[in-house]
Amino acid sequence: MSQDRRLQDALCLRDFDRGETYGRIFWPEDAERVNDTTVLYLKKNSGETAVDFLQSPVYMVSGKVRDVFAMYEEDILFKKVIFIHKERRESYSYYIPMIHKLDALADCVERYPNGAEKKVILDSGRMGRRRVFFLEKSFARRPVVSIEVVESLLRRNTVGILFEEIEVV
Repeated sequence: MSQDRRLQDALCLRDFDRGETYGRIFWPEDAERVNDTTVLYLKKNSGETAVDFLQSPVYMVSGKVRDVFAMYEEDILFKKVIFIHKERRESYSYYIPMIHKLDALADCVERYPNGAEKKVILDSGRMGRRRVFFLEKSFARRPVVSIEVVESLLRRNTVGILFEEIEVV
């Protein structure tokens, strides 16, 4: 799962460089250090499309995605972020998901000399019942979501999310 950066009219935060590919990921153990609610401001000329998944400056999801994640993973923690557009007098609610890391890479994964995976392959036995997670010991910095989660998100007409199929052995 990743943010669709091709959208030209997406909301744009003030004081943050939108060019960053990946932002900060917060883990469940970071929950005590993150405010329950944070306020961020949008640029004066920000677009109007509120995407449902943001990768930068921090991984954030819309309420729609939060609800789906919570249906499949009861122990995901969320911290609220409010985007305010002062000029238009609008606000948008987002959530920082604190998703668990899982050692679910298959033993057959080949790596480049720098340690990055040539192709991500998951081991179904190591995934257990997890449906939303980040890969531990991996260069991949995107959340992994099961096909059930993808289908649920697509039924809700989410905007700005790309899904890539991953092989499971």
